[in-house]
Amino acid sequence: MKTLDQIRLDTPFSRISPLLTRPVQPQPLVNPHVAAFSASAASLLDLDPCEITAAGLVKAFATDQLLVGSEPVATVYSGHQFGGYTPQLGDGRALLLGEYENRLGERWEIQLKGSGKTPYSRHGDGRAVMRSTIREYLASEAMAALNVPTTRALCLFGSETPVARESIEMGALLVRLSPSHIRFGHFEYLYYTRQHEALPLLADFLIRRFYPQVAGDADPYGALFEQMVERTARLVAHWQVVGFAHGVLNTDNMSAIGVTLDYGPYGFLDQYHPGFIPNTSDTTGRYAFAAQPNVVLWNCVALAQVFTALTSRERLEQALSRYEPAFQRTYAELMAARCGLPFSNGVTERTRDEQTATLIRELLALMEQHKADYTLTFRALVDAAEQDSLEPLQAQLPAAELADWFQRYRAHQGGDAQLRALMARSNPRLQLRNYLAQLAIEAAEQSDYSVLDGLMGALRTPMAVLSDNQQHFAAPPPQWGCNLNLSCSS
Repeated sequence: MKTLDQIRLDTPFSRISPLLTRPVQPQPLVNPHVAAFSASAASLLDLDPCEITAAGLVKAFATDQLLVGSEPVATVYSGHQFGGYTPQLGDGRALLLGEYENRLGERWEIQLKGSGKTPYSRHGDGRAVMRSTIREYLASEAMAALNVPTTRALCLFGSETPVARESIEMGALLVRLSPSHIRFGHFEYLYYTRQHEALPLLADFLIRRFYPQVAGDADPYGALFEQMVERTARLVAHWQVVGFAHGVLNTDNMSAIGVTLDYGPYGFLDQYHPGFIPNTSDTTGRYAFAAQPNVVLWNCVALAQVFTALTSRERLEQALSRYEPAFQRTYAELMAARCGLPFSNGVTERTRDEQTATLIRELLALMEQHKADYTLTFRALVDAAEQDSLEPLQAQLPAAELADWFQRYRAHQGGDAQLRALMARSNPRLQLRNYLAQLAIEAAEQSDYSVLDGLMGALRTPMAVLSDNQQHFAAPPPQWGCNLNLSCSS
């Protein structure tokens, strides 16, 4: 294990093309202090949490004393926002410090979010505030604990730097980790600015680092796009299964390597409501929970236009046709695990898989009809299957309407202990809810980080039995806190 002073960074992304980056130095915060730290994320950088100090974190990330090898850059990209093309976006408040290769051979880019103005700030100040950094910190680490592909959050800082939003707030800084921060929007920027000569350079970088299996293909760029489509489809399936609504699925917020990127106005389902819209700016419901699979396919189609500069339209159409099967396969497998039902992916037991799918659809329909809590209903189903009794489910769904379904469900499960064990491992006892994040934010804005620490401690092990002082995190949300939506202001 290492200390922060022993970390050495490289800057391979900056070497892809000068068209994509601009050197920028971070602007230090006033009197920064550590508000939260993830030991789990630190392990990705070979850091020993016992050797990490608050002063060391501040020095490494919140001052102008950079880690060895760091050459900070802001990157430029564009994207389709709410369906319309925006020619230039970019890292308006983020800086890529560099990349670290850990002892397992994994490479992790380190990025500051909220470090000040960049050439792409578009009249903004390049800063972040406590509420947005807390939401991203919590969501990143909670999604990782649920085994959903995601960026990670190493730590966040508060400060005395004044930041003007709807009112004056104090500036904050998030340290974000990802194998790569490359977005669909990086490709779009090069394509629509007619800098097509750099597109193969960016594609080749992705192939070398993340898609080496396509390097020997007769059409490597077509194969790359196909793999990106399938990986993206599997990511969205994970979102739908855990009940996560991203809120801002613009193409510039889509990862080229299939991880969840940019936690703005997101939300995890409280009541099961497929039309849940977490973003107050989304007046048409374009990015509603149930719309996510289709809108992400739309984003892949937008990226396909870019790839016409690299491969044939026929190959791109073939690749896009793989999105829906990849999504459905992953969704069916993960949902079957949540419900403790058999699933063979249609290879040997097609009829049995269809019965599994029918039971899942019927359960979701009942949950929608009765506004059942998404997380608590599935957790109650674990107990109901274990006890062979409807009683644990009756807090969420009426027994009279559930009786026939439950009888067919138990018959289909067949008393399989392995399925019940898989079910228990697939259903969290608590979920990150927006009202819980809001309570943590309100306390943090008064310099009290105990609520944030307690919530994060519970979210790190979501399947574990809760301690007495964690039980309230698993309670149903109060009326004011159910299916909250958020603004884009950060």
